[in-house]
Amino acid sequence: MPAPVWRERSTVEDDPQWQQPIPYVVLLRAGQVWAYRRRGGDGRLDGRASVGVGGHVETIDAAHHRDAPAAATTLAILLAAAHREVAEELAETPQLVIQPRAWIHEHGSAIGQVHIGLVCSAEWPRTEPPQVRRGERLYGLGFCAPQSLPEHCEVWSHLAVQALQL
Repeated sequence: MPAPVWRERSTVEDDPQWQQPIPYVVLLRAGQVWAYRRRGGDGRLDGRASVGVGGHVETIDAAHHRDAPAAATTLAILLAAAHREVAEELAETPQLVIQPRAWIHEHGSAIGQVHIGLVCSAEWPRTEPPQVRRGERLYGLGFCAPQSLPEHCEVWSHLAVQALQL
């Protein structure tokens, strides 16, 4: 397998010839998914609800994986990015075991035209729901049954729930 080609986000964010990998972590508790709504930020997602915490891979995510084989490196980098993104967006992150589960590859949405998602899941170990880190552009809606996702949920949330067979 050839090594992935990593490019600066600013050069590929609107170029459908380059699919940017995005870790997309779904937090689960007792068969329910944690949902939140976005306030500001990416206009393609503003005001929409989501069940996936994630974002772009950054240089720091690859720091410890430079000498590994390409396939192992790609997964390790995406999982490092998943852990970093969860830690950036949530006020507290207990020891979460983030498991890669499926891929999202769709071209029907503005996000899907330039991103490919690695759907991951993690069991939330606490009784209280996750709290959003102060200053983040999202607010928690709480845990909900997958079949009752909030109105105006973004496409990847529906695809992730379907892929996780919830």
